[in-house]
Amino acid sequence: MVSSSQIREQLAMFLDGRIDLDAFEDWFVQNTWNIHTSGSRSAEALTFAIEESLSEYSSHHLTESELRSELQSLLQKENLSQPSIKRTATR
Repeated sequence: MVSSSQIREQLAMFLDGRIDLDAFEDWFVQNTWNIHTSGSRSAEALTFAIEESLSEYSSHHLTESELRSELQSLLQKENLSQPSIKRTATR
């Protein structure tokens, strides 16, 4: 089963220009189609976020530059499965 670190590695290869978008998408689809069975919340969250960005790009809602920017921000996030918690002062 593919891990979030393996997904990040392939994503970095695309963003660095070592592979093209078609090669990344081919690898991504082949290796994440059953990510829901992985047991890795971070791999699932990363997969779903990448899928959303790719879908927006293929629907022409994002330019290639915007796609790359979104994917770069996903790559920089440590753990997508951890929701951000707003801390509020309580008395």
